[in-house]
Amino acid sequence: MGEYGSRNLHGRISGDINDNNAFSITASHRELENYWRDWNEFDTQQLSLKHGLMLDDGATLETELSYSQADMQLPASMTKEEFELFKQTGEQHDTSSPWQRNGRYSTIWFFNSRLEKEFGDLTFKPRVYFNNWDHFHPVTGAINDNPGTNVFGTDLEFAYKHQLLGESTLVAGVTARVDDTDESFKYKYLDIQNGLTQTVTDTTGDLMEVESTTNTLYGLFMQETLKPNDRINIDIGFRYDRNNFDISNTAYSEYSYRTGLYEDFAAPVVTDTNTTFKLFSPKLGVTYALNDSINLYGTIAQSGQVPSESEIQSNPDLDAAKARNIELGLKGRSKTWSFDLALYRTEVSDEIVSVINGWSTEFQNAGETLKKGLEISSRYNLTPNWWVGANYAYSDYTFQDFQEIVYGRTGATLVDRSGNYIPYVPKHQLSLSMGYQHASGWKARLQSDTWGAYWMDNENSEQYKGYDFLTSLMIGYEKGPHSLALNIDNLFDKHYAVEAKKSGSSYYYSAGSPRNAMLTYTYNF
Repeated sequence: MGEYGSRNLHGRISGDINDNNAFSITASHRELENYWRDWNEFDTQQLSLKHGLMLDDGATLETELSYSQADMQLPASMTKEEFELFKQTGEQHDTSSPWQRNGRYSTIWFFNSRLEKEFGDLTFKPRVYFNNWDHFHPVTGAINDNPGTNVFGTDLEFAYKHQLLGESTLVAGVTARVDDTDESFKYKYLDIQNGLTQTVTDTTGDLMEVESTTNTLYGLFMQETLKPNDRINIDIGFRYDRNNFDISNTAYSEYSYRTGLYEDFAAPVVTDTNTTFKLFSPKLGVTYALNDSINLYGTIAQSGQVPSESEIQSNPDLDAAKARNIELGLKGRSKTWSFDLALYRTEVSDEIVSVINGWSTEFQNAGETLKKGLEISSRYNLTPNWWVGANYAYSDYTFQDFQEIVYGRTGATLVDRSGNYIPYVPKHQLSLSMGYQHASGWKARLQSDTWGAYWMDNENSEQYKGYDFLTSLMIGYEKGPHSLALNIDNLFDKHYAVEAKKSGSSYYYSAGSPRNAMLTYTYNF
């Protein structure tokens, strides 16, 4: 139990039914009233049943059925003036945003079954799964209602141990998935009639759109792991995916951000989108053991990112993004210390970027972006009871070629953003931590995170300063089957934004949670 109406319940029981059968049942409930700002409640229920079967021939069959339900209110963003008030008070009430009743309310059923069977040096791992989800999703300008999407899929994987430049393993397989939505609906807000002031309910009004979607994915993957000697590991592989979106949409009206009104069409507008993305993702990685504690590695890889269904709906002409990455690093492990160091350079063509148009977010491709960075994480045991850790990331992300669509009173124009920094990415991120654990049962952990300044828009017109030393504390005690822990997030009650955006002269701030504490008791029997 904790502050702001926080309540967590979690239980799990597992065991052997007999020599060949095992089971587990897991149930949880989480609830947050979050009354430090308006329209900010969250609750979720989850239940999972798992069964494991050992067959007479040594094969194993694992099966899982789970259910989850989540209701999440999405509070409105703040203007610059409202954010200044939040920094003084630590609470967010009566904001001027017209969209006061956003949210996402969903249920998910998930089933999967996996077999693992060995045939000498060959291990076969087929898997099938089924997923059904629905959601009610009020957003800016409309209420989305999806009564149900069915997801069917399978992964047929095998691993083959053999000799090729020493001990080697080949992992390969095929994957297939179909996401099918028969009909989803978009409605007007009932309480918007003669111009928008603020939404006061999320009750649905007249129908705006009907849409049916089928997303079909076929994939092939293969990776060979070679070990020529005790010091060298080589991974060579690729993945190929063919992803097709078939979207049929019938629109009866739209919301105009210019007038603040719903505008009905003279006749229904029917749009059919059928687009296919083909992605080839090769990879070469080499690891070399400098000694028993430190490994040097290098990776060259290409990957792709397919637009999501909502992004395609926003812009049917989107292309898949393609990233080419080079990474070099060191990994060190010993009894008293550990560290990871990575240097990377990633060139991305057709990166999918967001553009704010009034209150809505639209998507387009940037011609090319360049992402360079350094990441380091480390931990050192000062004594058998005390340890310290530090993580740092440096990120230099820029648009190399980007013509942004900018909307104004006279329409849309293209503005060159080449050379600008990618927004919302701080150049510097730092995390410091310290921990304590004693044989008597006492334990503690202190962590402090810092996010540096970042640009708030593609124009690079203004920076958000980020936040310094956002600190969390855990103090706990364990004795036999009993465990008690006190967690305090945002220990010094800093008032900050987890996200800050700007479009023209408009600002959008999302508040970070003020200080909150939770006390957890666990009993293992």
